[in-house]
Amino acid sequence: MSDLLVEVALIDKLEPHCNAERLEIVHVGGWQCIIGKDTFKAGDKVVYVPPDTCLPKELTDKIGVTQHTQTKAQGQRIRGARLRGEPSFGLILELEDQTLELGTDVSELIGAIKYEPPVRSHGGANQARATNEHPMLARYTNIQNMRNYPRVFEPDEEVVVTEKIHGCNVRIATIGGLLHVGSHKTEKLLPETGDLSANWFWYPTTVPGVVDLVDEFGKEHNQVILFGETFGSVQALHYGTPNSLQFRAFDLYIDGKYCDYGDFQSACSKHEVPIMPILYSGPYNSIDCIRNFSMGGTCINDTHVREGCVTKSLVERHHHKIGRTILKYINDDYLLGKFYEEDTTDE
Repeated sequence: MSDLLVEVALIDKLEPHCNAERLEIVHVGGWQCIIGKDTFKAGDKVVYVPPDTCLPKELTDKIGVTQHTQTKAQGQRIRGARLRGEPSFGLILELEDQTLELGTDVSELIGAIKYEPPVRSHGGANQARATNEHPMLARYTNIQNMRNYPRVFEPDEEVVVTEKIHGCNVRIATIGGLLHVGSHKTEKLLPETGDLSANWFWYPTTVPGVVDLVDEFGKEHNQVILFGETFGSVQALHYGTPNSLQFRAFDLYIDGKYCDYGDFQSACSKHEVPIMPILYSGPYNSIDCIRNFSMGGTCINDTHVREGCVTKSLVERHHHKIGRTILKYINDDYLLGKFYEEDTTDE
């Protein structure tokens, strides 16, 4: 889940709307919004409110958008929409205090909070959580949205782009030689009874090669965590297996460091562990190219829309704003579709 980012931003450019003379397409960072013609101009300082921000009803009433929001416990949820055929994401508000610097966080000022999807009530058979999670069972990187950070990757930087699969995040680890399993946020106990093939979090331990991989590195390292996604009978997108589970790995963490992608890929190949579909590997070009990779159908089952893609540096590095250079780009069609509206999250 990416962080809430409601900040002072610049309008980068405006374009005419091909299907509506009174509307314009405005670009802020990596986002596109539809606004009334002549409302703003390129270079204006504004407040950009991204999708999945919840605003107080008093504010949405004041700016006249309440009817286009969802009423949630956290407030009025801002969503994406198609306006006369063009996608529009979020809101652009007038910046009353023009002395505020670009990048200033104004979420508290306007009462904005992040929308949190409902927590799934189950996770397969007997999914008891551990009372105290092991302190070395590290959680996965909080991946930020590339539309919020369109300039993180350097031109021609070597990157890998993989499909983003819609399921539940799983951690399979050996710590001090002992096996540990967790969801994104909680450690999960080994079920006392039941078939592991039905348990979202322990299922990957039944996939050939997974336990062998972490055990092999565990012979020489104290902390080994394989991160991946269990999917299938988990979310509304079931990738052709609505009554069973599948697994794909996407990262390997050893003694406090993420492995470079090539090392991760080699380890998975050696043990025949399935990984996320690779959409592209090579020099980074632009956010527009990444948007194209996010679109279309899934590589696993082309009857489903692709949720999006994840881009990261082939060689691990850090950026001063986001930490690890890894970003997600969610498919427009997914963001505007029914599956996104039905989204849930893990405990």
